[in-house]
Amino acid sequence: MNNSAQQPAVELKRSELILCCTAILAANFMNILDTTIIAVALPSITGSLSATPVQGTWIYTIYAVCMAVMLPLSGWITQRFGEARVFIFAVALFTLSSWWCGLAPTFGSLIALRAIQGIAAGLMMPLTQTLLLRVLPGSPSIAMSLWSMTAAVPPILGPIAGGVITDNFGWEWIFYINILPGVMILPIAWRYLLPLGNPGKKIPVDGVGLVTLVLGVICLQLVLDQGHEKDWFSSSLIVAMAAAAALLMGLFWLWERDERHPIAELSVFAIPSFSIATAMIAVFTVPFMAVMMLHSIWLQTTMGLTATWAGYIGAPMALVPLLLMPFLGHRLAAANPRPPMVIGICLFSAGIYLNSYWNNQVDVEHLIWARLLMGLGVPFFFAPAMALVYRDVPQQLFSSASGLFNFIRMLAASMGTAIALTVWQHRTSHQRGYLSEQLTVENPPLQQGLELLEGLGFSQLQSISFVEHLLVREAATLGINDMFIFCAALTLALNLLVFWVPRKAAPATGHQESLHG
Repeated sequence: MNNSAQQPAVELKRSELILCCTAILAANFMNILDTTIIAVALPSITGSLSATPVQGTWIYTIYAVCMAVMLPLSGWITQRFGEARVFIFAVALFTLSSWWCGLAPTFGSLIALRAIQGIAAGLMMPLTQTLLLRVLPGSPSIAMSLWSMTAAVPPILGPIAGGVITDNFGWEWIFYINILPGVMILPIAWRYLLPLGNPGKKIPVDGVGLVTLVLGVICLQLVLDQGHEKDWFSSSLIVAMAAAAALLMGLFWLWERDERHPIAELSVFAIPSFSIATAMIAVFTVPFMAVMMLHSIWLQTTMGLTATWAGYIGAPMALVPLLLMPFLGHRLAAANPRPPMVIGICLFSAGIYLNSYWNNQVDVEHLIWARLLMGLGVPFFFAPAMALVYRDVPQQLFSSASGLFNFIRMLAASMGTAIALTVWQHRTSHQRGYLSEQLTVENPPLQQGLELLEGLGFSQLQSISFVEHLLVREAATLGINDMFIFCAALTLALNLLVFWVPRKAAPATGHQESLHG
């Protein structure tokens, strides 16, 4: 089947094309921004709604769980109801739920509304890719370069925006800022995108696949989000959920192989370019999210900076892709993907490794240079990798492929945060034990320091407390340096997968046979 015949051709004027692309990209931007902007506002929200910090983590967890559930289901839903219709519904629901979240009178109501917001986000994200490819059918590399820009920048800008908005306007406005873009996107989508999407068709519901997928994803996402809090597999609850996730996802895979109307089209993994690109982006996302999240936490908890200033220091990592992607993206995506991917991986890994030389007296200039180098590597990797994801996917499978790709990418993001926190905590404990062994009564520098503090008017107890404070700070910094080395090594190891990247697109007929034959 010819891919171009899948949908009727719709001519758009240049101004209409720009308008459609802007609306789709704005939807993706505000969707992804909402996953990180909430982090710095959690203390304000929990304080305002009389919740504990532990309860506050559910503001993010419930959103992530519901979003993760909807991502792999989005392919079936769009086949049933139509891509443009589902996109319009998702944008409207996301906008309304954002408004309601800002008005939430109690913590319980906010959690329920965040669940609705997560459902809308899970439907919206993969459709931004699918519809962008519909709008730019002859320029998939440009489409994916633009999408990559709006996917890579919001996670970095989120903490900055969250800090500024919370400090100056109140936490409610981190939800209210979604209202205006949503209201502007809806009429554009209704006017121009409806003719581009598939009309929808009646297909049977795969009940077994639906139940096993939903329950399996819920268990898996809860393990990733709550594992660190509950000390991973020392918790019987985490062990039970991990076992349930493995069992349910295994049953789902076995069932879907022979299902005539699968809830998720797993046959897309038979496409080599899709599988290898999805795997590489997932692995890249782990250190990307780890460095982004822990960098902000370290600057605030150890260096004593505000959330806003921690965000400003991280801004160069977002600005470089934002400036380079429009110019380099489609050129890199159209070339042999291997060389630019190696360059991007090495630049990003080198930037992470520079962070491992930090100490508690590091200046802003060194922090910014490391972030600039990491930001420079992002477009060189993401542009060809994103183009590779959909390069050989038949048009009728775009929605399913997009949902599965974003599902795996989101799990990788959750895994990156969980791994980073665990590694940091473990290495900090190790470094603290090592430093404590050096602080003995026979240690001359320690004795000199205590005498100096006593000379400044500190009591013996105050002097010891001050030294303990310095030890904790130093251990945290040494611990995060070890985590950066781990992330740099993981990123650099991605070069091993580059050799599996197909240089050229596979013939369309070959894919039809492998997928349907």
